[in-house]
Amino acid sequence: MIFKNNFSYSIDKDSIHYTITNNITNEVICGVKTDEYETVDEQISEYINTYVKMINSQIPIDELKQEYIKYSKELLEEHLLNNPLKSSVHNGEEKYYSITSEKQILLTKEILICQAYKGNENEYQPSWNATGEANTYDWTLTELIQLAYEITLTVKPKVLKQQAIEAAIKNCITYDDILNIDISYN
Repeated sequence: MIFKNNFSYSIDKDSIHYTITNNITNEVICGVKTDEYETVDEQISEYINTYVKMINSQIPIDELKQEYIKYSKELLEEHLLNNPLKSSVHNGEEKYYSITSEKQILLTKEILICQAYKGNENEYQPSWNATGEANTYDWTLTELIQLAYEITLTVKPKVLKQQAIEAAIKNCITYDDILNIDISYN
C-alpha cells in the first residue's frame, strides 16, 4: 500500500528538471519536463498517480478502500498533533494546547471527575497542562470546560471533513476514483 503523500519532490530553478523521492523506499527519480505537459507540476503529479495506481491496483478494491479510510484517520490525527490550539483560557495567558484524540479523552475524564467530586461535596483540585509544560493544579472546572469547548470548535470541522472523505472513498468504483480523493486537513 502506498499513498501520494509518501512522495516529495523538488523542481530546479529552471522549472524543467525535477526530482521525486519515494519517502518510504528512499528511491529517487530525476526527470525533465516533456512537451506533453503544460507544467512540470502536472507531469510530476501524473507520474506519482501512475506509480501509486500501479502498486495499489494489485490490492482488491474493497481492501484498498479500507486502507484509504484508515489512512484518512491517521492523517487527521497527525494534523491534530501538529496543530495545537492557541488559547488564553487559563489565567488569560495565551498558550498552546494539544487537541489529539488522546488529550480530548483525558480532558473529558478530568472534567467528569471534577463534576463527580463537586456533586459529592468532596475536594478535588483539577489540573491540566499547556503543550510541552507540566500539569498545574490551579485550573478551575469552568476553565476546563471552556478549553473543551474551544477544542471542539477546532476539531469538529476536521472530523466532519474526515467523515466526508470516508463516505467518498466508500462510494468509489474505480482505483482512479480512490486516488483522486484529496485527503488533507489544512
